[in-house]
Amino acid sequence: MASRTLEHANINWKDGRTPVSQRFGDIYFSAEDGLAESRHVFLGGNGLPAAWQGRDFFSIGETGFGAGLNFLATWDKWRRTRQPHCRLHYVSVEEFPLTRADLKRALNPWAELFNLARDLIACYPEPGRGFHRLQFDDGVTLTLLFDEAGSALSSLEADIDVWYLDGFAPSSNPDMWRPALFEEIARLSRPGATLATFTVAGAVRRGLSEVGFTLDKAVGYGGKRHMLTGRLTGRSVAHHDAPWYRAAKPTFSDKRAIILGGGIAGTSTAAALARRDWQTILIDRHEDLAMEASGNPVGIMMPRLERQDTAYSAFYAQAFQYTNHILSRLRQTSSNIEHEACGVLALALTQTEKDRQRALIDGGVLPPALMSLLNASQASALAGIKIDHQAVYFPTGGTLGPPSVCKQLSAGIELKLGCDVQSLSWQDGHWHLWDRQEALIATAPHLVLANGAEAKRFAQCAYLPLQALRGQMTLAPQDATSEQLKTVLSFGHYITPAARGYHAVGATFNRIEGDPSTALQVVEATDHDRNINAVRQALPHLFQKIRGTKLDGRAAMRCTTPDAHPIIGALPDPVFYRQAYAGLRHGRQEAYPPAQYFTGLYGHLALGSRGLTSAMLGAELLASQMSGEPWPVERRVAHSLHPGRFLVRGLKRGQIDPIE
Repeated sequence: MASRTLEHANINWKDGRTPVSQRFGDIYFSAEDGLAESRHVFLGGNGLPAAWQGRDFFSIGETGFGAGLNFLATWDKWRRTRQPHCRLHYVSVEEFPLTRADLKRALNPWAELFNLARDLIACYPEPGRGFHRLQFDDGVTLTLLFDEAGSALSSLEADIDVWYLDGFAPSSNPDMWRPALFEEIARLSRPGATLATFTVAGAVRRGLSEVGFTLDKAVGYGGKRHMLTGRLTGRSVAHHDAPWYRAAKPTFSDKRAIILGGGIAGTSTAAALARRDWQTILIDRHEDLAMEASGNPVGIMMPRLERQDTAYSAFYAQAFQYTNHILSRLRQTSSNIEHEACGVLALALTQTEKDRQRALIDGGVLPPALMSLLNASQASALAGIKIDHQAVYFPTGGTLGPPSVCKQLSAGIELKLGCDVQSLSWQDGHWHLWDRQEALIATAPHLVLANGAEAKRFAQCAYLPLQALRGQMTLAPQDATSEQLKTVLSFGHYITPAARGYHAVGATFNRIEGDPSTALQVVEATDHDRNINAVRQALPHLFQKIRGTKLDGRAAMRCTTPDAHPIIGALPDPVFYRQAYAGLRHGRQEAYPPAQYFTGLYGHLALGSRGLTSAMLGAELLASQMSGEPWPVERRVAHSLHPGRFLVRGLKRGQIDPIE
């Protein structure tokens, strides 16, 4: 498997201030004045800021992020001219990211951009192949696609208003300026989208013309005689996704939504929609937030990774980084979040696990700064206690207090607590939520189900294979040895560093049959014993005198699926799937119609035991789909989370009867 870790750009410096690529032998921006060049070619060439006036949402796509100068120039103009509550989304591709040090040096000449550059550099991601979403002030979102341009854009779903075709000159980097790139640019463009580029090379003009752009030459910057501008006058209708995964078209007439569920899935979704100026009501049957699985006093944050380059692994690798990014932003406004970035050591107790860990490192699923392989001695030094096993170290992992995170995410959101929703109905363009007495609780045109396995009580979710798992964690008192522990240790179970005299140890998993709301959620001494014994097997010198009957802890229901992936997206109409895709049972290749969904109904469900890691990226994906914004993940990742995947598999395998 090829590594997903990219090389940093190798930079020389012209006159001590202009970065030059050693690989391509070309400058990143004009040595005369890179900022003035950016404003002339890309903003001026696309008629900005006039083009975004009167728009609630505006999207820009770029080939060649480089030093980020075009992005900062655009952000600077946007913050000076935007209307309140408007949003800018900037998507940019980069195959050879600069180091933070080179980025800082390249941007240093422009004092007017200092604050914006500082914020960019502070959260600039490590060079891992894939998507990296970043949130900034002023309604600005940046999605960096670290990969070869054509490949990266082929994985993207977006409707772009304006293109900045930057990057190194075609004579220096001909591999980027290929027909496949132009086809992706056309596919991702809104009707009437514009572009600007510094190059007027014949191959570029021909390639853009062939995919539907009408082009004009304009006066270039500085010593360049010409530049190129264009407008999409044709429209590409190509789609890369299977029709049964084609996304629901968002509706913008009424941005009001109900979110059912006050745990990490629901509060993350509320926060993601609030960033987009949605009016949301968050409903939960309990009298407070985070009373189910998200109510544990401590949870761990670490990615779930596979040795192969799977959609599953890509999702958790990206989610891990995005969650850290959002937590850093939350901490800027609140000191009440219980978060300790103490690091996580994943111990290899067997040879099979050792081999798996080596494959993870060789595959570069995460860059070395975020994941490294340690021997027992190195692991012991970091942990503060004796470790007898090889380990993978995640330095930015750690512990979270889920209730504190849920409360911060829901700040400013309207809450309706103590409301037990028993049924749903779609009437007059709104979802209606009813209690046991058939009294109306709330209505809205959009409804997000984030209530775990209890979503199965609704007829619209009957086809979803949601599974309830009872999990119990243990609060184990520290002793003279365990109090030295400085990092989270994970080994199938986990143990956290002591806080307020106790370690969190978890967790058991027991499948629940029947209604999860009636399942026993009291702590059991036998499950405490299982947790403590798991620690003893991995770390024989810990907890030798503890017995389960004397321990405290917490039990709660988790929700998962047969493939262990969350369910995120618009909820499909199962009758339509059984009718429209009946041919899948016989493997027929047909011109199938695009998927149909329950109007305004979405799910953010089945986060399992890694909800603290995955919920924020899952919420960002869902909010992006609901708002018609560029997706924050690769298309294959979104498809692996699509609620309709179980219907498609069932039809293909003959497990669901088609309607023919």
